[in-house]
Amino acid sequence: MTTIYLTRKISSKLNKYLLEKIISIIKEKDNSKIDYFQIFEVNNNQLINSQEEPEKSEIYNLAYKFKEKIKIWAIKTEEETKKYWTIMFPEEY
Repeated sequence: MTTIYLTRKISSKLNKYLLEKIISIIKEKDNSKIDYFQIFEVNNNQLINSQEEPEKSEIYNLAYKFKEKIKIWAIKTEEETKKYWTIMFPEEY
């Protein structure tokens, strides 16, 4: 089971549809070999998910069009007894 934490700003400011989409992508990919650092960028009606190692990018079509460009980070932390993701805006790092 994947544990996902949200920063307070993500919880209060990010569109719930967009948040659910990002969480679903993370949960879907979590068992595969993905980078600990996932970048999500919203541009109009597309959600672009990219990572650095291995370099990879995927585009998802959204049901809604967003006026502003939004960037969200998801960072995986692995400790001895647990593994979890934290979703945040870049300025919160």
